[in-house]
Amino acid sequence: MDCPICEISRHINNLKAHIHNNRVFKESMKNPEFRARREAFENKIDRDIMNILLKGI
Repeated sequence: MDCPICEISRHINNLKAHIHNNRVFKESMKNPEFRARREAFENKIDRDIMNILLKGI
């Protein structure tokens, strides 16, 4: 059994992979503005999750 942080991280990465495999998502990634906004959003989610996890430790 993984530690809780590892487990959460694994689930987050699985969700990201699922989103990236979506056909509509792949089409929209051709738009540079959308790509930049998506990357900024993903980075914010990663920061928010790490902050939550670190507060719980």
